[in-house]
Amino acid sequence: MSDWPVARLGEIAQFQNGRAFKPSEWSPVGLPIIRIENLTDPSAQFNRFEGEVDERHLVRDGDLLVSWSASLDAFIWNRDVGVLNQHIFKITEDKRLLDRSYFFYALRHAMTAIRAQVHGATMQHITKPAFEAVTIPLPPLEEQRRIAARLREQLAEAAVLSATIETRDAELAGVLQHAIDSSIATDHTVALAHLLRAPLRTGLSRAASPDARHRVLTLAAARNGALDLMQTRPMEADAAEAVSNAVHARAFYIVRGNGSLHMAGAGALAPNEVPTDVLYPDLLIQVLPSLQMLSPEYLSLAWRTKFVRHQVQARLRTSAGIHKINLANLGLVQVPLPAIDEQRRIAARLREQLAEIDRARAALDAQRVAIDALPAALLREVLGPVGHAGQPHG
Repeated sequence: MSDWPVARLGEIAQFQNGRAFKPSEWSPVGLPIIRIENLTDPSAQFNRFEGEVDERHLVRDGDLLVSWSASLDAFIWNRDVGVLNQHIFKITEDKRLLDRSYFFYALRHAMTAIRAQVHGATMQHITKPAFEAVTIPLPPLEEQRRIAARLREQLAEAAVLSATIETRDAELAGVLQHAIDSSIATDHTVALAHLLRAPLRTGLSRAASPDARHRVLTLAAARNGALDLMQTRPMEADAAEAVSNAVHARAFYIVRGNGSLHMAGAGALAPNEVPTDVLYPDLLIQVLPSLQMLSPEYLSLAWRTKFVRHQVQARLRTSAGIHKINLANLGLVQVPLPAIDEQRRIAARLREQLAEIDRARAALDAQRVAIDALPAALLREVLGPVGHAGQPHG
């Protein structure tokens, strides 16, 4: 492996950037516009384009794509003909030098070096010259095909293990959902707006500031039902803004808008203690329950029932691929409401069941981390350490 030459990406392939589509060009029909979201999330909705498309921007099954902004990775496209959006390269390799399967794996491996070169506080990206200067090993074609076959075989084994874990995780999610739904009766309900000590409100909208004194939550903070105060980015705020947009202990936060239907309208409970420098953004809605009527811990569980979730989804609206719920519609959602003492008993009983399920899921997460590390380890084993610009291939 040490005897293999290295080659700069710009010397062995051509990189065609996608087209910058305006929202006014989107259409309900036509070719799907391939955005980064469609590469990283197969369930993400497509925007479409009905006009004429330059051949250089067409993408067909088997084409090799690289996202060079936000999510930096390589992909093989396999979802029929589409048109390439900006911030994605379509790659045409020199077939005299490269096997496409090998090149795909080598590119993914090279992302280690590429991510080390990215810049941008809020939108990570790499310039085309820096991208083209990254080097990869260039063994003979037959050796490339052998490497690619070996990687496919080993990665397939890792995928089987990962699928087994996902199945078990789905089973645990079903157990959790059944525990919540069977514990919370829906015979008496009250609209959320009537159960609050303060009106629903969204948080602060402002660009990130690297040297800011405050931190604002990202939407990832609300991903698992318990507000993760580590999922933040720096944001500047004056004294009054910091007070009015501060995260409250034991408050409930609901995702106002998200590209994922699953996440839009999802909620997360803040912990009992919250640092004073943590704020919440405009895409989260703060819910402050009236503690005489509604237990925050109970609300966080009731919000996960199918009864409530169906209502929330029915009130979502979609704009430019983003699912959103407004404050007025959110306030109309009916919440199952037993007496406050019964709410506390339900929350305590479910906490025990949730703790057991959480322990099982933590064990699965540990296995998942180990399996997710396999591809990188296999690539390092086969391709060696990643390089930046080196001696060009002669």
